[in-house]
Amino acid sequence: MIPLLRKNVATVLSAGFALVGVAALQFGFIAAKVAQAMSYPTCGGTTYNPSTQACCNGSIFNMSTQACCGNHVYTLATEGCCAGSLVYTLATEACCPGATSGPNIYNPITEGCCSCGAVYPLATGPTSGATSGTMSSGS
Repeated sequence: MIPLLRKNVATVLSAGFALVGVAALQFGFIAAKVAQAMSYPTCGGTTYNPSTQACCNGSIFNMSTQACCGNHVYTLATEGCCAGSLVYTLATEACCPGATSGPNIYNPITEGCCSCGAVYPLATGPTSGATSGTMSSGS
């Protein structure tokens, strides 16, 4: 009777240790996930990896292909950021950052940008026909 009792106690103990081992593994996994979540920042309620991603106004973006311009995510290969606030298309537009009223986006094929930030039609030049900024005729 005693050998049988010892066998049953040993079985119960080994099963108990096995359960404790599984629980410890599960706890370790959960603890690692919690630690990771606590060490990573959140953006719009979602955790992100700051070594490859960034946050822009609540949106997570991939830093190798995108960037943040003001409150907008833009694609580095096809878009640019003008004066930190306006996104423009690299293929057809350019930035004229010097205006006192704020930056301007313009078409460099048909328009120019003077140092004061005014955008003007290329046919008329910077001394007349300015469409924005503080330029006056003859300046």
